[in-house]
This record gives sequence, C-alpha cells and structure tokens, in this order.
Amino acid sequence: MMTAAPAHLFAATSHGELFAIRLTDGHVEWRIATSPRVGTRLTTDGTWIAYSGWEERRAVVGLVDAATGVLSRQVALASERPLQMLTFTDDGYLLAVTTTTAHAIEPRDGTIVWTARLSGPAVVTSICVGPDALFVSTDGVRLDRIDLLTGRLDWTSPPLAPAANQSMRCRWVNDVLVCAGDETMAAVDPASGAILWEARDLRWSDAASLIGLEDSVVVVTSGDGDPDNAANADRPAAEAQPPAPVGGKAAEEDARKSQRWLVVRRLEPRSGRELPISGAADAAEAERTLRHERGDGVYVRNGGLLIRSGTTLTGYVNSP
Repeated sequence: MMTAAPAHLFAATSHGELFAIRLTDGHVEWRIATSPRVGTRLTTDGTWIAYSGWEERRAVVGLVDAATGVLSRQVALASERPLQMLTFTDDGYLLAVTTTTAHAIEPRDGTIVWTARLSGPAVVTSICVGPDALFVSTDGVRLDRIDLLTGRLDWTSPPLAPAANQSMRCRWVNDVLVCAGDETMAAVDPASGAILWEARDLRWSDAASLIGLEDSVVVVTSGDGDPDNAANADRPAAEAQPPAPVGGKAAEEDARKSQRWLVVRRLEPRSGRELPISGAADAAEAERTLRHERGDGVYVRNGGLLIRSGTTLTGYVNSP
C-alpha cells in the first residue's frame, strides 16, 4: 500500500512497516514499525501521514510526521466498524469515515473536531469528498451532504434510484456530483441537492464504474455477452435486443456473445450530454461509445484513456 507526496513515496508492508522513499534517487529516508499495524487506509498531505489501524475492537488512526517518521498521535474513534475512507481535506483536517460514522481530526494535536453519525451503513464506493462537504449514500437511493467544517447534515437529496440497497458510485467532476446505481444514473447539484439530470432503467451489463476527468466523467460498464446490447442499454428493452442468429452464423454469434466486453462512454457532467472520444491512432475518427473486446480495465493518464486487454494497451485521447 502506497501514498505519494511531491518529493516522497510512503509505503506500508503487510507486516506493519512504514517507510519513506525519496523520489529523486529512491533512497529510503526512514523506516518505522507501527503498532497497531497499518490497516487498509494510508494517505498523506505532505506534512502528515495518516493510516488506519484496529485495536481492542475499535478503529484507530495513526498520525506520523512525514519529515521524520516519528509517530505523533494515535486517535481512537468511537466506532467498532473499520474505516471506509481516510483523506485530508482542503481545510487541513483529516477526514475519517467508518461504516456508521464520520470524524474530522485536527492532525497537529489529534483532536476530534466533530463526529457525525451516518443515517445508515456506508461503503467506500458510495462516499465522495468535495471541497467543502462529504457526500455519502447509506441506502443506495439518496445522497446526504455533511459540512466538513461543522459535521452538520446540510441536505438529503431526492431519490436517485427506484429501490434501496443498490450499489451506488459517486464522483465529484467539474463541480457536479455524478452518481451511478445498478440501473440508474444522475447528476446532483452539490449546493442544493437538486437533480440536474437523470437516466433510469439502464440495462448495464455489469455495475458501472465512474472515472472523473477535469471536464467530463467516463462511464465504464463491463460484462459477458453482446456488446451492442450493452451499448444500447438506455433504449427500451425490445429495441436493444439483437436479432437471433440464423443459419451458419449461429456459432460465430454465440462465440461473440461469450466474450468479455468493455463499454466506455464520456459524458458532460452538468448536462449528461455524451461527448466524443477520439482514437489516438486517428484523431479524426471520433466515436461516442467505445465497445472494446475482452477489456480488462480502463485507466486515465494525462487526460486520456487507456484500455488494457491482457498484455495489450490501447490509448484514446479526448476529443473537444
């Protein structure tokens, strides 16, 4: 597990060791043993390193001086649930979110500034941090906004999904919250909680992943089966069904449907308008939906998209 600052890489081992590596030459500047051991979360703001731990059935946050490697504080949280998120805010607080609570910590002295009890259980995919608020969905239907300075609940959004217990993913993109459920997608105004746009009854072939770019959000769905069916997921079911294979093409069509596909879309977050994606090999050929055979994953590098298929990497650049 690793986290980076401008001049250093901080890494933790499964045995609880934490060490600092200088990026210019790879020199290990310091190494310490942590107790309790570093858990599943590690983050830094360049001045402090924070990590999650577990001690006596309670979540614990350790704070380490990034320059010296000295363990400065251990903060025990009033929760018997493990941490889902650990991050530094723009105001300098350390935000620790468990399944049932959220805490703002002053890293200089370990003081817990505020604690907010969530309205239900939360998982890491449903948690999103903006410049001045924490956004979390505890039921897969609505989104709560919690003020980062006070811990106060500012608003709860209207329903973003038709049924509870969906797997909601949220991303902050260009001052808009974009949320995707199992069969729904919506954008929310972070100031008011109003729904800017929504799309329902989407027939994802698999749970949608969201990747935030500076000016757009990339929606990635994956699954086994017909890629054309997945690409037409926002159309009525009868229209999206492909014709049944006939004659000697049946085996070829069956083989095509058994492959693993990635379907990639790029959307303007405030309007939901679909934006083009250009192939790096020929930027003149702009596509609005990528259907990639046997895709294993999608990554963002320097504002472009990389799709990995086994040992092959295909690059795409954003089209204006």
